[in-house]
Amino acid sequence: MNAVIHLSRRFALPPDVLYALLTDPTAWWDEEASCTIDPQPGGALRSQHEAGVVKRVEPAQKLTIEMADETLLLLVLDASLDGTELTVLHSRFADGNARDDYLPRWEARLQRIGELATPE
Repeated sequence: MNAVIHLSRRFALPPDVLYALLTDPTAWWDEEASCTIDPQPGGALRSQHEAGVVKRVEPAQKLTIEMADETLLLLVLDASLDGTELTVLHSRFADGNARDDYLPRWEARLQRIGELATPE
């Protein structure tokens, strides 16, 4: 089975600004631990709870990361007149239960990105 998380959110930021935010995940990845990413092919994503390897980079458009648990994460940015739509495709979960257990993490991450992306 290839259970998939598929979420989309629109942010009032241009793609390059949103991409810069995504590639500096300390403030949004994990509430309880910092996270770093080296946004180039072969670069590492590291946090206290997760790790991965960057597989493909298209700055301000796409970022593909193979996670240590063998799931595959694809972040896609689509520009629009009023900002950028971010689509999260996280696939290769063992089953629907594993996907469903992981889904709240992405919902929380998107919430934190929204808080960072909202001008004060």
